[in-house]
Amino acid sequence: VNALHRTGLRLEVHALKEPTDVEAAVKRAQGRIFLGGHSAGGRRAFELIAWLAERYTNIAGLIAINPAGTTKIAVPLLTVIGENDGGRRLLPFKEWPHEQDLIHVRR
Repeated sequence: VNALHRTGLRLEVHALKEPTDVEAAVKRAQGRIFLGGHSAGGRRAFELIAWLAERYTNIAGLIAINPAGTTKIAVPLLTVIGENDGGRRLLPFKEWPHEQDLIHVRR
């Protein structure tokens, strides 16, 4: 978050549960929107993003942390999965290629 502020981006974080509240926030927003969530909230964000992206041009992408299930989406996506939260299965040969690596990018 601090890195985003240093670049001059304006960041607002809203904790919303109901789809109607999320849609209202997207309508009110000025600028591009990244929808996000953690665990079950990440799964819900995956479900909402396709529906919202069809209706609003300000949807820029999705950021999900340890999402409980995923589907393919048509917007840019950053998924963060902890090594001990199932992320190890996504690594080449299910382990870090180099001990000093902290991030693995899969395209």
